[in-house]
Amino acid sequence: MRTLCRHLCTAGLIVASIAMMSGTAAAFDKYGVPTISCVSSSQTAIQLQVCGDVLTGAPAGVSIHWTTKADYDLNGWGGNICELSLSGMPGRDHGSADSRWDLGPGECQVIQIGDNIFDETGASGNCPDALECGTEYVFRIFAHADRNAKRSDFSAPPVSCSTADCDEGGCTHTQGYWKTHGPVGCQTGNNTNEWGFTSLTLGTVNYTDAQLCATMGINPPNCGGGQGADALVKLAHQLIAAELNEADGADVTCVAAAMAQAHNLIGGLIVAPNAGSTCVGTNSALGAQMTAVMTTLDNYNNGFLACAQHCTKAFKQGLNMESTPVNGAPKQQQPAKKSSWGQVKSYYR
Repeated sequence: MRTLCRHLCTAGLIVASIAMMSGTAAAFDKYGVPTISCVSSSQTAIQLQVCGDVLTGAPAGVSIHWTTKADYDLNGWGGNICELSLSGMPGRDHGSADSRWDLGPGECQVIQIGDNIFDETGASGNCPDALECGTEYVFRIFAHADRNAKRSDFSAPPVSCSTADCDEGGCTHTQGYWKTHGPVGCQTGNNTNEWGFTSLTLGTVNYTDAQLCATMGINPPNCGGGQGADALVKLAHQLIAAELNEADGADVTCVAAAMAQAHNLIGGLIVAPNAGSTCVGTNSALGAQMTAVMTTLDNYNNGFLACAQHCTKAFKQGLNMESTPVNGAPKQQQPAKKSSWGQVKSYYR
């Protein structure tokens, strides 16, 4: 009996060890807690590195919560919380390579928190706005549940990251700003039309401002057949924003080559939702090229490139908050004007 038990128990341990080493969820009641860390920041966005647990990964994706450090100090996680879900199996793309949030054990991805989540495949959330400059934020994360295991616990303690200090001069706006400060159909609240042109050629096809506005307002459609979301629309969003920034007086020297490449890649293709449009999946060879150029333009529009800072109304209103740089290096403290989260957000509406 002892010999039989010894053999069976040893076999069971081996099976369990193999399951844990392979990262399968069968060996776990719930997924391990993912990790999150600061990578870099601009005045309106923060880039985070997200990693699946080293044993279980996060195959169904993750959710990230954030709020300002000031609000967290007052209300903990019960205040004004932003939530972003990054699905590892979004809709019709279930099981395809289109979602990068099917995280294996220890696998990492970088996500930019700002108004760019509009174009992230598998993303949904309640805060599609740009972040405030010179502001400290706190973040937490958990792994989604699926049929193999329950959702993980929240990460703790909160991770703190800050946006870059408020600074004007040769500044840019994001695509999220331009789609709410344009012609009729691209205005919210009391915003006015700040577009510097009434028509624009993308590639070799000319569009009216109304057509450009319609394009800016749509989520990239799925191209079907495992091709992924429409990279042509994603590229158009960022190229239109870069062109509007140039028309508004922003320096484009550091992104001129990328803008030219974007026009060449688009060529004679018609961008959705216009009649006769073409869907270019992110998983295609052309879609991969478009995605790479789109990322460069997105970085420019968010103020991550050297030639142009990002425009901020908070700076103009004297709301330069005390902050801690992302790299943790000490900085000289500045007087802070106390404002509620709602008051600060009102400057962006």
